[in-house]
Amino acid sequence: LEESNALKETGHKNDLRVCIKVESITGIEQVSQSFGASLEVKFDWRPTMQDIYYHISGGNDPEWEPEWMPDMPSLVNKIEHREDIHLGAPRMVKLKGESKYRVQQTCKYNSTFLEALELEDFPFDVQEFQVKMKMQHDQDTTDLHFEKVVVDSEVQEVFKSSEWRPHVQLSSIQHVHHDEDSSFLHFSIVLKKQRAWKVYFWRVIFVMALISISSLFMVAIDPWEDIGDRLGYLVTMFLAALAYSIVISEYLPKLSYMTLLDIYVSSTYVFICALMAAEVLLKLYSKEENIKVADHIINFTFLGIWFFGHVVFATVVIHRYHWKEKTKLDIKEETKLSFSLTPSLRRVPVPQSMIAT
Repeated sequence: LEESNALKETGHKNDLRVCIKVESITGIEQVSQSFGASLEVKFDWRPTMQDIYYHISGGNDPEWEPEWMPDMPSLVNKIEHREDIHLGAPRMVKLKGESKYRVQQTCKYNSTFLEALELEDFPFDVQEFQVKMKMQHDQDTTDLHFEKVVVDSEVQEVFKSSEWRPHVQLSSIQHVHHDEDSSFLHFSIVLKKQRAWKVYFWRVIFVMALISISSLFMVAIDPWEDIGDRLGYLVTMFLAALAYSIVISEYLPKLSYMTLLDIYVSSTYVFICALMAAEVLLKLYSKEENIKVADHIINFTFLGIWFFGHVVFATVVIHRYHWKEKTKLDIKEETKLSFSLTPSLRRVPVPQSMIAT
């Protein structure tokens, strides 16, 4: 009753708190650039005096609605709902150890979302998966507070056998801003995941490296009398690399630009084709008595190119992984501060600096 009187004296300004729980993340599709997520949005606000009078007088109508209710948020980047939206009934809750009441209501979503992935450094990449939402918010009548995003413990377990490693401790609400007319508040639930790149290393890069280094084994074939067999061996290696890349292509993203993995595979093609060209030129412009010396020079040269190319590729990967991709795991200072708060104070009001009116 004391809280209701205070609300009446202050014009019944609503104190709305929003808690978001991520229950599951499934179906990450890098080809279609989409992902699925199941969310529970919980609203918690102070009741009006009329609501409290109804509750303490024994009101038990199952279809009861509070005098004021917030509008449920809509999903901006939703592709489709995998299940119907489940809107729970509002209920009055008395805080433990206090004489204060709150009204709570939950809304559950299970949907597929569109996410433009940044795949230039694939498969050594870190991605931000965003669930973009908007809701009506009147700054003059409602004080809005976001609580820390909660990620279900099962999410971590599910991804242990996946190519993704979720950083649940970095989940946060970001990109908070209002429409130009200040009628809608936009915000994003940001979930950060790091790709487990080792599977691509062993299944793609390692196999392609073996094919390219195996092409140098043609040194065992006579360069003068069996040049046809040499070229046939190199063509076989080229077709083997091409066939393997076609087999794995359905698991790789189809983009309008080259990823690091695409560059590596293309470099393998170029390496084998350059070796074939060198063998043809060796046959055309060398004499029989010195062709073996020239052949050894060419093979050692290409062996050096192979080692140097892999050192350069490894250097580029390490640089881009540590100086570009891992920086995506950094979070803003105000988010770090909210993580250090005690559970009872873990409410993060929307910063004025983040609101563009």
